[in-house]
This record gives sequence, structure tokens and C-alpha cells, in this order.
Amino acid sequence: MSQSGEKTEKATPKKRSDAREKGQVVVSKDMNAALQLIGFYLFFRIMSESFGSKMQGIFTDLMPAAGQRQPLTINGVSMFYREAATAAFGVLAPLLALTVGVALMTNLVQTRMLITTKTFSVKPDRINPVQGLKRMFSSRSVVELVKALLKIAIIIFAVYQEYSVNIQDFSKLVTYSATASIELVAGKILS
Repeated sequence: MSQSGEKTEKATPKKRSDAREKGQVVVSKDMNAALQLIGFYLFFRIMSESFGSKMQGIFTDLMPAAGQRQPLTINGVSMFYREAATAAFGVLAPLLALTVGVALMTNLVQTRMLITTKTFSVKPDRINPVQGLKRMFSSRSVVELVKALLKIAIIIFAVYQEYSVNIQDFSKLVTYSATASIELVAGKILS
């Protein structure tokens, strides 16, 4: 090792395979986030009409009939919430499946199908609060924080640039019906 504590020689194939067996492989969190964003975009691009009409159905079918199908008692309200949650889950299930699928595929491809239980083992030094604070305020975590804030700023700027001309239209959404609101927002997003 050099004076600065950095390694000067490349790892041998044996050390690489040992590290791989322990689950120590390079994985990009940014790749996962980027593919999730692309997946969401494609999902809404392809399924926007179906998704919008199903969400609208929850509001137009369930909400007006809230007090008519069941009496407004504790049991009636809990039945209504159960129906609403079931309907919402039915609408959101494809999106949840996409999220889980993209996350799993991204990680499996990046780790080349490595599945190991050694990464789940408890390490006493990871529980130490002093070490945890050092990790939390390390230069690496500050760099990750700056990167995350920069990504958020870029996304906010891009969305603002794209939709600032339509801000007047969005403020009128309160006066529109649910159908007209969904059509307007979907039209602005997909155009």
C-alpha cells in the first residue's frame, strides 16, 4: 500500500471472485433510477387512457355512492374504504409490478445474476452509532447529497421549462370536471 492508504496494485482474480461471493459488486443506483424513470414514462405514454379512465372510475363510481350502498356507520365506512382500496390497488398493480420488475432486472443484470445471503449477515461495527455518524457525515455522503440535489434541480428546471407556458391552464383545473382535467393534463404531458 502507498502512504495515502490507496491500493497500488490491481486485485487478483482470486480476490475478485472472493469479493463477488461476499456480494461486493459494483452496482449503479443511478442506472436503476434512470430505468425506473424511463419505465414510468413508457407506462404512462402507453397506458395513459386506460389508467386515467380507471382512476376516474374510482372517483365517479365509488365516491357518489359512498353513502348509498352502505349506511354511514363505522362498518359502512370501513366497507367503503375496503372497496376503494381494492379498486385503487387494481389500478396501481401494473405500475407496482413494473417498478418491482425494473428494479429486479436492473440489479440482476448489473450483478450478473449474483444472489448471495452473505450481504444480510449482521456486522457489529455497522451498529455502532459513532461509526454511523461518521458515515453519515463523510465526504462520500456529502457528495451523494450534492448529486441528488443536483438531479432534483435539473428535473425541476426541465419540468418548469416545459410547462411554464401552460401554468395558466393548470390553474383552471379546479373549475373543470374530472374527465376534462385528466384529458387536459394528459394532453399537456404527452404533447
